[in-house]
Amino acid sequence: MTRLVAVLLCALLVQVTCTPAFAADKRKEGLRLSDDAAKAFKRKEFAEAAALFEKAFRSDPSKPVRLRNAARAYEELGALAEALKRYREYVDVETDETLVAEAKARIRGLEERLAATSPAPPASPKAVASPPEPKPDPVEPPSTPPVAAPSTPAHPRAQARQGRFVPWIVTGAGAAVTLSGVTLGLIASSQRSAFLTQVRNGQFDYLAGETKIRADADAIRSNQTRAAVVMVVGAAIATGGLLWALLGGEVEPAAVTTRPGGLEMAWHF
Repeated sequence: MTRLVAVLLCALLVQVTCTPAFAADKRKEGLRLSDDAAKAFKRKEFAEAAALFEKAFRSDPSKPVRLRNAARAYEELGALAEALKRYREYVDVETDETLVAEAKARIRGLEERLAATSPAPPASPKAVASPPEPKPDPVEPPSTPPVAAPSTPAHPRAQARQGRFVPWIVTGAGAAVTLSGVTLGLIASSQRSAFLTQVRNGQFDYLAGETKIRADADAIRSNQTRAAVVMVVGAAIATGGLLWALLGGEVEPAAVTTRPGGLEMAWHF
């Protein structure tokens, strides 16, 4: 049990440490693709704009407005079926009720246009009932169930020595989680500075630019909240592990050994 706890905590430590850097790279790639898509949309290159907006969303799914922009590009291109797919996917991930209502209105309009242009499907032939499948013969259970060999319990002293490291492992994992929260907070702060710079430079003066500003601001606030939660959780884990190590450790009784000329006493922690 002690080894399992240690392995799980180490896996958590690796995941929490590596995730922020990977996520930051994905966000930068998504922002670059989104800017390229907006430029292609202005040039009326709607096929390229739709593909780039989709790639931007796949790189950073926290920006659902990119799906909506891809749907608009497909709509301008005349690919109504593809636009309908993107709008439906956008509705499933968008959290703003006003934007969801607007997207649903567009979905209804596209469905009506597609229904008016698509031919009626041919009548399908009557289904022929298939014969029932034969039932397999019942299998008799074994008369005597297998008996597992009894396991040999570990020595109490060995268990105590293994268990004394667990509180410190928990403390280290909590410290790592707290550090990850600090890293996430720094990333969110950097994103906010870059976002404000883009707003001041007028980089959102294009179709759906106001929607993108609102979505990016919401995403930055969400990242800041997530960073605060991670820091609080990490601090709680580290504090709990430290208290466990200081107050909950077990100490074995002293061992007394007779030696020539006296007694020898030893404690095992």
